[in-house]
Amino acid sequence: MTTLDNLPNNPWRIPWHLLLIFALLSGGILGVGYWYYEHQQDHFREEMEAQLNAVANLKVNQITSWRQERMHDAVLIFDDPIFASEVQEWYDGQAPPGQREEIIHRLQGLKQDMYESIRLLDSRANVQLAIPDDYRELTAFIKEKALSAISGGKIIFSDMHPDPEGRVRLDLIVPIHFQKNGRKINAGVVLLCINPHRQLYPLIESRPTPSSTAEFVLVRHEGREIVYLNELPFRPDAPLNLRLSLDRPDVPAVKAALGNEGIIRGMDYRGIPVMAVTRTIPDSPWFFVAKIDAAEMEAVLREQAIMVGILLIALVATSGVTVAYFWRNRDVQFYRQQEKALKESEHQLRLLSSQLLMVQEKERHRFSMELHDELGQALMVLKFQLHRISKEKRKAKAEFQSLLNYLEDVIEKVRRLSRDLIPASLEEFGLAIALNNLLEEFGRQFEIRWSPGEINGIDRLFSKIKQVNIFRIFQESLTNIARHAQASQITVIVKRNEDRVVFSIEDNGQGFHLREAGGRETGIGLTAMQERARLAGGFLHIRSRSGGGTRISFNIPIDKEEHQDAALSSSTG
Repeated sequence: MTTLDNLPNNPWRIPWHLLLIFALLSGGILGVGYWYYEHQQDHFREEMEAQLNAVANLKVNQITSWRQERMHDAVLIFDDPIFASEVQEWYDGQAPPGQREEIIHRLQGLKQDMYESIRLLDSRANVQLAIPDDYRELTAFIKEKALSAISGGKIIFSDMHPDPEGRVRLDLIVPIHFQKNGRKINAGVVLLCINPHRQLYPLIESRPTPSSTAEFVLVRHEGREIVYLNELPFRPDAPLNLRLSLDRPDVPAVKAALGNEGIIRGMDYRGIPVMAVTRTIPDSPWFFVAKIDAAEMEAVLREQAIMVGILLIALVATSGVTVAYFWRNRDVQFYRQQEKALKESEHQLRLLSSQLLMVQEKERHRFSMELHDELGQALMVLKFQLHRISKEKRKAKAEFQSLLNYLEDVIEKVRRLSRDLIPASLEEFGLAIALNNLLEEFGRQFEIRWSPGEINGIDRLFSKIKQVNIFRIFQESLTNIARHAQASQITVIVKRNEDRVVFSIEDNGQGFHLREAGGRETGIGLTAMQERARLAGGFLHIRSRSGGGTRISFNIPIDKEEHQDAALSSSTG
C-alpha cells in the first residue's frame, strides 16, 4: 500500500541520473559541434584555396593565350618576305602605282580592334606610315626597342610603358626582312601598339567568383621594387604608379616577384591581411596574384559559427527539454502516488472516524445503562434507607433532610448525564420527541424559534442510526451556541424535500471566521458534525462571520422503509 512516508522527501530535486544524462548529452553535442565547426573551417579554407588556385590558373592561361595570339599576329608579318620586299620597293620609289594603298589595306586588316595603332618604320626607326595618321617622333624607349628588333632580327613584345600622354601601352615590334641575291635585307619594323584597357585589363579583372574583396594583380620586377601593372578595385591608378619595395616579404605580390608560387597568407598593399595564390606568367616578365581579404573569409566563418552555435543551442535545449520531459513524467507519477496515498489516508481516516463514532455511541449507551441501572438503583436504595432512618431518629431529622436534598441533586445529575449520553426520549419515543425535548430544554436559556409541526413525523423517514446522528448534530450545535456564541435568539428550520430533509440552525451570536475555527474543542466539534452528516449520507455546511452570527445547515437523504433499522441497539451491537 502506498503511504506518504514511502514517497520521495524532495520531489523538486532533480535526480542525479537525469543530470548525468543531460551533462553527457550536452557534452557530446558540444564536442561534436566543436569538431564539426573545426572541420567546416578547414573545409572552407581548403575550398577557398582551391577556388583561388582555379581562378589563378584560369587567369594565367587566359593571359598566356592572349599573349600567344598577339605573337601569332606578329609571326604572320615576320614570316612574310613578299610583304617586306613590297615595303622596301615602296621605300625606294620603285613600287608600281597603288602599292602604298595595298600596304595600308594589309595593315588595316591586321589592326581591327586588337591594336590601337600600327606604324611602319624604316631600318633607321623613322615612321614611314601610320594607321591612324600619327607621325610624331617615337619615344626613346620605343625607338631603342625598334632598333634592337632590326639588329637582332627577332620579334620583341615590350613590357608596359607610358606613352607621350602618360597612358599605359604595350607594343609588338616585328622586324620585316627579305632575301635578295642571297643577302638578307632589313626592310624595317611594324610597330603594333596595344591598349591594355581594351582586352587585357578586362580579361584580368573579370571575376568568376562572387567575392566582394577579390583582386587579381599583375606585377613585374623592376630593380629593388615591384611595379603594379593593372588597375585595382581599391586602387584604380595603380598601373605603373603603385610600387612596393622587395623588402616587404609579407606582401604576396613581392613573394610572387621573388619566384614564390602557391598559397600565401600575408598583407596586401593596403596593409590588410589577405590569402593569395601567386603564379608566374610563362614567356613574360609578369607575375600574377589572386587574393581575397581574410576579413571576408572570417565573416563567412563567423556566420558558420553562429549557425553552428544556434544548432548546438537548439540541440542542447532539445536534450534539456527531453530530460525535463522525463523529469516531469516522474513528477506526475510522484503526485499521482501522493494523491493515491492521500486518498487512501483519507479513506482510512474516515473509516476510523466512523468506527470511533460508532464506538462512542456504543460506550455512551453502555455507560448510560450502567448509570441508570446500577448507580441509579444504588442511589435510590440509599435514599429509601435514609427515609427509613429519618423516621426512627427524630432528633437527626434536619441533618437527614439536608442529606436527602443533596442525594436528590445527585440523582438528578445522574439522570441528566444519562439522558445526555443516550436520551431516553430518543431511545423510547424517537427523533421527533427527542428534538422537541432538546429544544424545549435549551429554550429555558435562549429564545428558540421552531415549529414542532415541522419536526413531527420525521421518525419514519430515517433509520435509527441516522436519527442518532441527526440528534447529535443538533445537540453539538446547540452546545456550541450555549458555550461560544453569546446568542440571544436561535432559529430552527426543518424542511422536507422530495428525497431529503434539510435542517437549519441559526443564531444571532458573535459568529467566527472559519479559518480561525482550529481550536481543539471547536475544531473537533465541527469536524464531528460534518462526519456525522456524511455517515448519514448527507453533507453539512457552516456559514459564519465575525459579529454576524452562525448558520449550520445539513441535509440527510430519506431512507426507504425496508432499509430502516429496528433499534439503536441492533446498530451498535
